[in-house]
Amino acid sequence: MRIWYKKIVFILFLINQIKSNDIIEEKGTCSESAESTLHQCNSETCSTESVDATSSHCSTESVGATSSHCSTEVGATSSQCTSTEISGSIKNTSSYCGAEKYLSTHFVHGFHVACVLLQGESLLVTVFRNGRNDSVTFTCNAQWEDLARELEERLELEVVGTNPSNKYPWAMFTPDGLTKLSDLEKTLESGLAFIFKGGNFIWPGIEIGHKQTVQNIESLGSIEMTTLSMEPLVFEMYNFLSNSECEHIKKKALPLLAPAPVSKMDHDKGKKDSTWRTSENTFLTSSEDPIMEAIDKRVEDITRIPKSYQEAVQVLRYELTQKYSAHHDFFDPQHYSTQKGILEMVDNGRRNRMITVFWYLSDVESGGETNFPRSGGFTGFVDFEDCSRGLKVIPKEGKVAIFYSLRPDGQFDDFSLHAACPVSAGTKWAANKWVWSNSF
Repeated sequence: MRIWYKKIVFILFLINQIKSNDIIEEKGTCSESAESTLHQCNSETCSTESVDATSSHCSTESVGATSSHCSTEVGATSSQCTSTEISGSIKNTSSYCGAEKYLSTHFVHGFHVACVLLQGESLLVTVFRNGRNDSVTFTCNAQWEDLARELEERLELEVVGTNPSNKYPWAMFTPDGLTKLSDLEKTLESGLAFIFKGGNFIWPGIEIGHKQTVQNIESLGSIEMTTLSMEPLVFEMYNFLSNSECEHIKKKALPLLAPAPVSKMDHDKGKKDSTWRTSENTFLTSSEDPIMEAIDKRVEDITRIPKSYQEAVQVLRYELTQKYSAHHDFFDPQHYSTQKGILEMVDNGRRNRMITVFWYLSDVESGGETNFPRSGGFTGFVDFEDCSRGLKVIPKEGKVAIFYSLRPDGQFDDFSLHAACPVSAGTKWAANKWVWSNSF
């Protein structure tokens, strides 16, 4: 019995060894794991089963090998396969370049976060589409032109929208918005990039209540910015202006104030401006005024958009009961089709007001809020005279609200509809800078 027992154990050992050798020596084919997708490269079909796993023909379960024919999900070097899309589940892919802190649960049209790494002679690129944790990973040649072409095709960056049916070229920036990326060296140095289909930098809102510190601000150094809304994108910042700056602007504007006009749409021609707007306003130039010039630079710094894109500052005063009914700040060419001056100003839709930087120059005893009735993506009926629904930004001296009339893809944001609620006690002083999508 003891002899038979030893024979049985020895036979089982041989069978196990044969099975192991069959797995190790298997060539030309690979089994597909739950986290891998088959890819066709140079007539060789290969699948990956774990990160960094490859062999001379196909990937295996082992870690740290190199493939001469096919790229793997993450970390593989490919000498013969370019523009290869890597599908499937990539664990913690948003964290390896710091992308996760910029991602949202909201769909942000035309905003993409890209991780770009150099691996051998190839680029390993992971793109998180439309600001969410929805990623695609691919490899391509380590050339700027190849990377740009891949991004254009995969993200449809050159596809023109419908409203407006025109736009400027897409662009890529460092996450701080200070550097526009247009070559491979700077892109690899950053490792992480923001891509905007509309071509202009826009701060990611992430979620309501999110706070981020913006650096390199004229006279301030840094400032904390809080997200108030994602649809539309609205931020607020306290102490953007000093008390003395607020007083300087009010004093300069006071003798110039007049009833505020309205740029009427085609179907509103002939109606009185006071139908919608009852406040007073004036425009101030910044030339030869160091205080105003410093504020212009501050607006440039906070938006990361050049000063040449700014209009002159508009100063506003709202007395008791005065208001401005709900409206958009952008000019939709479809509604100004008979007005040559406006059509030329917006280049038939290619250029438009993109950002409103709204300065509160005083506290208000009651009323005077800035209301966004479609905040939260509300698509139902809106009474343009009713301030009871949606986000309300309360006036506070020195505070600014920043909201975007264009989305990151360059399209109009209909949710940016906003109103100046009637003042029910006291006086409201405010001012704003309109920042355009291109030089104004």
